[in-house]
Amino acid sequence: MDSHSFRGCRYEIKKAVHTGSSGLVKIAKESRYVTIARLLRPRGNRGELVAENLNSETSEAQDDSLKNFLKLDTVFFWDSNQQRQETAIEQAWVHRGRLILKLRGVDSIGAAERLRNINLQIPQEYLEPAPDNGYYFEDLIGCVVHDIEDGHLIGLVEEILEPGGPLLLQVKMDNHEVLIPFVKDICVEIALGEKTIRVRMPDGLESLNS
Repeated sequence: MDSHSFRGCRYEIKKAVHTGSSGLVKIAKESRYVTIARLLRPRGNRGELVAENLNSETSEAQDDSLKNFLKLDTVFFWDSNQQRQETAIEQAWVHRGRLILKLRGVDSIGAAERLRNINLQIPQEYLEPAPDNGYYFEDLIGCVVHDIEDGHLIGLVEEILEPGGPLLLQVKMDNHEVLIPFVKDICVEIALGEKTIRVRMPDGLESLNS
């Protein structure tokens, strides 16, 4: 079975629009945000952080991703008070296979420690368009899944899983979840404008784990 072309959060930075000299980025109120990196733990005593890069799977993609990190005028995160904050990436490099980030205003171990397990995000409009027949994770999460044969509602896509083979849609049903392979033979119609996926379910898959 052929897999759909799929993109996670690879992105091409668009020029941010600033208001005067305030350094604030104009972001539309309806903007959705996508996660580009997860801050894992402090490294060193100058505020550097070890991070998980959610944008690259190959060394070539990682090189491009590092360049894009450094182009970001502003990145966003939720603080411990559930308030959205903004900062910038001053430095980004790889050490022993791990991404290291230095954020503006984070200059000590204590400041870095407060950002442990924080996700860095950018507005969705910063993303480059998905390629033909390609989809971003963010596009599929929240889609309603229907059976293409009789139209009955199966559930809502809550997460995308990457087990090593075909990607799996984690679909929430009434009282349980089902994992649906994201392959063309099963996910036969995808209408992102309608936030709808129509599937041809293999026998027994829908009742699995019920």
